Amino acid sequence: MTQHTVLIIDDEPAHRLMVRVVLGDAGFKVLEADNGSTGLNLLRSKQVDAILLDMRMPGMNGLEVLQRLQEQGTFPPVIMLTAFGNVGSAVEAMKSGAFHYLTKPADNDELLAVIQKAVEHSRLALENRELKKQIGQMRETRIIGDSAAIRRVVELIEQVGPSEANVLILGESGTGKELAAQLLHDRSLRAKGPLIKVNCAALPESLLESELFGYIREAFTGAAQDKPGRFQLASGGTLFLDEIGELPLT
Repeated sequence: MTQHTVLIIDDEPAHRLMVRVVLGDAGFKVLEADNGSTGLNLLRSKQVDAILLDMRMPGMNGLEVLQRLQEQGTFPPVIMLTAFGNVGSAVEAMKSGAFHYLTKPADNDELLAVIQKAVEHSRLALENRELKKQIGQMRETRIIGDSAAIRRVVELIEQVGPSEANVLILGESGTGKELAAQLLHDRSLRAKGPLIKVNCAALPESLLESELFGYIREAFTGAAQDKPGRFQLASGGTLFLDEIGELPLT
């Protein structure tokens, strides 16, 4: 079972001790900081699932610490600790991104309940970020799969992509040759250029030369203007000759 970590930032040693005992008995690992600066430094080196943050401390107060956390980007759920007469400030902190607030001294059962909710929130947020990352990677590669064969294909594409080599892609119909060509282009030094796709099987032999290499105006009857070929259009990018095996040998 994973042991979750809670950081308490509070200048009162007695209250930190109480929190450490209550959370420790419930199976949590507790880190302590007696001021905001120390707490922020701990967060740079430790993985934390939730933060208990005192509102009023000498030096940097709780709202200032919360603001620093927001400036740094993603941070664990923050539970503000406040005196009974200062609830308004805690509510204001929640509007600024705090997860919850507790009045001091916190009731043990309420403390545990809020911490457990915060840890669960942290877990779900992490899963959500990981899922978005995986989806982003799938969209980027366009090749979905986790088998050894698929991983090997992607590794080869990553190796070959930055080179200037001509690449022959072999595979049965529907196995993803066009996806592989797209990924090769994306990983190449020509990725900012166009990817020109040519379905060679659909080109009549009589039009093959003009489609691939183009022609100039009046090169033949009906050639009213210059037409660039696919090779020219792919200049600075990638030319994908799909079904190249269907081209006539002569």
